[in-house]
Amino acid sequence: MVQALKLNKKYLWHFSGRASRSEFWWAYLVWTVGTSLVVLVAYLVWIIAMFVVFSRTENSQDTSTFFVVGAVLFLLLGVALTILSIIFTLSVCWRRLQDAGFPGALWFLNLVGLGIVPFIMCMLDSSPDGLRYDKPEDVNRP
Repeated sequence: MVQALKLNKKYLWHFSGRASRSEFWWAYLVWTVGTSLVVLVAYLVWIIAMFVVFSRTENSQDTSTFFVVGAVLFLLLGVALTILSIIFTLSVCWRRLQDAGFPGALWFLNLVGLGIVPFIMCMLDSSPDGLRYDKPEDVNRP
């Protein structure tokens, strides 16, 4: 696990070469669990804060303002996590698709609502056809 995460960090901006299934899945798992925890903590903090504000205020203007501010902050958190998700998973998914023998550009199916297709392709075994995506400096890379 640690080796796979180190490789993911080291080759974060490399789109040539290939990524093993373990490198892809460990990075994907850590990212998914990490973002889920961030969202869960933010949601719990917002709910607790809403209970505190609603129980202490008689003014509906204050409560509606608090609700709108919280909703906007959640929207911004969602946008930030989406952008970070694209950054952190794009290259490893691209290389994983190449390792399975598919063009890495199939990752863009995620942007048109067909994200399940590259996700399933990333589950496939490594293919010798993936060698065509290696540059000379990528041949003996772990």
